[in-house]
Amino acid sequence: MQAGGEDIVIHLGGTQTLRFNSNSGDVDYFFLIPSAKNASPASATVNVANGKTGYGPLQFAITDIGRSPVPVSSIKLVVDGVDVTSSSTITDTDGGANVSYSPAGGFSLEEHSYTLSFGGQSLAGTATLISNALNIEAEDFNFNSGSTQAAASQWPYVGGAYNGLSAVYGVDYNHNDGDSDLYRKGETPNVPMDPNLGGDALDDQRGGFSVTSNYKVGWIGPDRWFNYTRTVPAGEYAVYAALSYGDTQAGQLRGKLSLVGDPTIKALDAAGAAIVPDPQGLTDLGTFLGQGTGGWGTNALLPMDPPTMTTDGAAHTWRFTAQSGDFDYFLLVPVKSGPVRPVITSIVRNANGTITVTWTGGGTLEAAPTVLGPWGPINGANSPFTFTPDPNVPFLFGRIKAP
Repeated sequence: MQAGGEDIVIHLGGTQTLRFNSNSGDVDYFFLIPSAKNASPASATVNVANGKTGYGPLQFAITDIGRSPVPVSSIKLVVDGVDVTSSSTITDTDGGANVSYSPAGGFSLEEHSYTLSFGGQSLAGTATLISNALNIEAEDFNFNSGSTQAAASQWPYVGGAYNGLSAVYGVDYNHNDGDSDLYRKGETPNVPMDPNLGGDALDDQRGGFSVTSNYKVGWIGPDRWFNYTRTVPAGEYAVYAALSYGDTQAGQLRGKLSLVGDPTIKALDAAGAAIVPDPQGLTDLGTFLGQGTGGWGTNALLPMDPPTMTTDGAAHTWRFTAQSGDFDYFLLVPVKSGPVRPVITSIVRNANGTITVTWTGGGTLEAAPTVLGPWGPINGANSPFTFTPDPNVPFLFGRIKAP
């Protein structure tokens, strides 16, 4: 009790050690009594900020700091309108919890909605989640006038295949700052690099896996470029670049991706100036533009404009021109063709009293008397499906279960 007679209120959570200082008198015990008037609601955070692009799985951390314990049984996660609680991994953390979810095969490359309910509260938002990406690391540019390492075209690629290798100035790269001689050795002039591991998720993760060796290329000036020869499986890919800048002004992250015709030809003259037109034969694919991140090595994932490119499965060389901002890697993310999940497109009440449900993306039409179930399939129901409501059933809920 305080000097004025009020209770002493402290906030505890988890396993903690308390010390009782006795100034006078024998000590027998003391009480810790939950204080309802000082209870604070739990809170939740998500690994990908609302409206942003990041990596799957979708992860949440619920914390209650010991003041309003959250029963694990109260946690519910809905993604894209579907309850995925039973498919999620939920770990109790002394009253709070960690929640993680990823669908089989990873997330499709699009914006996904989520609502996490816990202890009478909820957290809702959207995120574009990258899974199954092919990474091309900034430090792993070509060597020996257009040569590449086969390991860099084997994904998941965790890095390190170009450790100690030199490169040819004006053919494999264009960078003339000599600071920070790390990872790549013997190139003249040296390409400056810094390790970039152990920061936030965008430093280490690459969409379904994490790298174990990672360097960002810094000291970027106008039109510093690097060539990357890779054999990418045929398909359509969305392209993202991971860039960072120490300030937060608009346009401080800038880059360009081009397809190279012949990566073995020298593209700079004896004085280091660009030969025009570029003898390597460039076809520009897209550009990257974004706001500074407020920290060197604190990456932002920038989508290319236009967003996608296609590959034919053969070996090709891509040039990344880093125009502003430290450059860490770029990603090729497979784009799935056709509908990525079932979507109800219309529900129509017909003049004769029947109801027609239309949807795309396949799947199974299911019905339930309440939104919580139990859900059961409607056998033989294909889109569009017309049925006559039962007048004795006041409510009927429907959903499409993904194939």
